[in-house]
Amino acid sequence: MDADVQMAIQELDFGTQAMAPLRQLKTRVLLDGGVLRLEDLQAVVSGGQVKGMTALDSNANPAKWEARLAFEGIDMAGWIRGLRPDSAEGKAPPATATAALKRERKEARQGGEQSVQAYLTGVLSGNLHLRGAGNSTAAILGSADGPLHLRLREGTLSHLITEAMGLDLAQALEVVITGDRPLPLRCARFDLVARSGLIKPTLAVMDNKDSTMWITGQVSLRDESLNLHVVTRPKDWSLLSLRTPVTITGTLANPAVGIEPKGLIGRVLGALALGAVAGPAAAILPLMETGSGEAQDPCNPPAAAGAPRSPSASPPVQKSR
Repeated sequence: MDADVQMAIQELDFGTQAMAPLRQLKTRVLLDGGVLRLEDLQAVVSGGQVKGMTALDSNANPAKWEARLAFEGIDMAGWIRGLRPDSAEGKAPPATATAALKRERKEARQGGEQSVQAYLTGVLSGNLHLRGAGNSTAAILGSADGPLHLRLREGTLSHLITEAMGLDLAQALEVVITGDRPLPLRCARFDLVARSGLIKPTLAVMDNKDSTMWITGQVSLRDESLNLHVVTRPKDWSLLSLRTPVTITGTLANPAVGIEPKGLIGRVLGALALGAVAGPAAAILPLMETGSGEAQDPCNPPAAAGAPRSPSASPPVQKSR
């Protein structure tokens, strides 16, 4: 049986309050010789658009799947509602209120004494081109190959989250006392590659005036496991910073955040040794952070060549375009 159908769905709900639904979903459904294609796929979400196509070829064994999607102008905090803290003031603008979302995003970047309305804000754009094969959704995702590119502009990141990622205890305590504030992001870029169901970053970085955060490791679509390392390089001075990578393990449904113990043990032992030899005041020397100061834009490949490596991740690879 062959078919050619125009389809329109007013709202596609993901079944969770943490994510806004897709709206005005339209596509052309083609079934031709055992190949199912969704052509001219488009939808609206949180001030932005998603466009692309997907296809499933049942003639192959196992079935072959392909997806090409591009998204532009999506307000991150408006789409991912779970980014809004319980302490946020007022009611969050609905995902359909494009002007209100833009105003809230602009106000967050202005700084000042305003409180955090969302831990992460910004305008999301990007694209993906994935291929896979299998006779089930799990098998297809577990074999997925292809690139994924994400960018976040006009964004902010919570000051408290920034300090927590760098394990900067002194400044994190100060933020807790004075209140969390949004820090404008200079850039946020995520270039990812899927190979046989394993997604690894070739470049994943967020940068603001306080710190640069590099992400390495992998996410497995085979078993939904996480093995990520976040290395934060502070730009300012701090009296008490543990300076060790933060780890994100567990699964997509149940992530677990921890710290890399290897470097931390060395610093703690150094602090104890200095404290025993030179007195308690000297014990804080290994835990002091002098800061790296402002550097080149880490989201540009030449500056990103010095990105840190994690023990479990491949080194960042920069490809010319």
